[in-house]
Amino acid sequence: MNEDVLFGKYKIIASLGRGGYSHVYLARHIMLDCLRAIKVIGKDNELHDRLVNEALILKSLHHESIPVIYDIEEDEFSSYIIEEYCKGISLAKERKQWKCADLKKIVDYSLQICDVIDYLHKTGRGILYLDLKPSNIIVRDTRLMLVDFGTAVILGEVDNMALGMGTRGYAAPEQYDVNRRPDERSDVYGIGCLISFLVSGHNPGNDLTRRTGDNGIKYAGNMCDEHKQGFKVLEEIITRCVMDDPDKRYLSVAKITESLSKLDEALSRTGEKVGVISKIFRKNPVQKRVIRHNEKLLVGVAGTHPGAGATHLAMMMAQFYSLYLNKSTAVADASVKKSLIKAGKYLPDNIEYADVSDVTYDFAILFEQGIDVVVVDFGTLKADVVNRFNKCDIKLVATDIAPWVFGEFVSFCDRYRSIGEDNMWNYVVAQCDERTLKLINDYYGCRLERTGYVTDISRLSETAIAFMTSICKKGKEKERIKRFEKKGFLE
Repeated sequence: MNEDVLFGKYKIIASLGRGGYSHVYLARHIMLDCLRAIKVIGKDNELHDRLVNEALILKSLHHESIPVIYDIEEDEFSSYIIEEYCKGISLAKERKQWKCADLKKIVDYSLQICDVIDYLHKTGRGILYLDLKPSNIIVRDTRLMLVDFGTAVILGEVDNMALGMGTRGYAAPEQYDVNRRPDERSDVYGIGCLISFLVSGHNPGNDLTRRTGDNGIKYAGNMCDEHKQGFKVLEEIITRCVMDDPDKRYLSVAKITESLSKLDEALSRTGEKVGVISKIFRKNPVQKRVIRHNEKLLVGVAGTHPGAGATHLAMMMAQFYSLYLNKSTAVADASVKKSLIKAGKYLPDNIEYADVSDVTYDFAILFEQGIDVVVVDFGTLKADVVNRFNKCDIKLVATDIAPWVFGEFVSFCDRYRSIGEDNMWNYVVAQCDERTLKLINDYYGCRLERTGYVTDISRLSETAIAFMTSICKKGKEKERIKRFEKKGFLE
């Protein structure tokens, strides 16, 4: 690239690679001092308009396995998509490092892929990914990231897509058939191929032997011996995913998740370690975690501005205490806008609800009714409810640090910095890279932490569970931490 600095704020560091549709560069945001990936698409590219339009759609997506798109710029010759830089290695490279096929890791990775693909299918008008392959997935710590949406298409626009999009060996047969059109089951096929790759380490096009009515799967014989029975179950899942006839496949990604979750639960019951989630209160329907703790807990959740995510965070916290700590939990609506009432249809059956918008309401009433944990949604924090908010044992402030609302966060910090410091407020953002997180914490003197994007509160992410576990350990003060440990609230 001829220019060292783009648009006066992005300094080009290196080329990350070139694909069929774009060239990707690594850049540093000069003002924020953080890394970004910049995808450059020439306006003479026949797919330019479609790729830019998809970027606009992806900009509205919020999932921890999808890179955040921060901005879209253009000049006379090209369009520039500025997105989160996902530092890590491709799934293809990581698989080569395995000494054998690790069933536990394969199941964990497969569940992550199912989660993000299911999210795409269910969001807005629905999006088909259509090119699930190891080189399109980055492993960042224990999290998988989808980094290339070049073949993704909105469900309602499938008829306009080009024939043959997708990678042979991973793409479903209907993606190459002029008489058929892809749908959600095409991504089901892709998931099966990807799981097959994780098991064998080879392009699944070489491992799947197509026969009339079913598929046989031949592996490289490098499976870990202690889990041969588990691999047989996994083979059944793969086989059903990659049937040539879409009607014989799983009808949805959610159905694959159900099958994988049963296998995951079976592995968890063996008492062996199954990754990060199982280490911190993974839900087990067969043997629930026993909690020896009679102390009541009041958790306050507020937002720095409208739309910051206070209600969603409150529901997440309630689910955590209910499902992962087996506590009798209620969410209490203290906001004027009654956000929880509007979201009533999304409230799980295992959580109680209460309207506590009356400032004279005594939370002891809920505790007397047998509730162990009350999570209070204060909505956007106003000066007249700060004292009530500070009476909570744990205080969480939901915010967003996207460029277009960052001013709201700064204004809130300036207004409440001393009060927040004195009362141990914890600021919470859904997504933020480590460097930006540290810069903000150092500059503004706040405790900003991240939960990761959670679209389905019945399945909390690893990042969310880790955050909530750390919050439990903090409590109101050092004495509370000691009481938690002594009484067995945290084992």
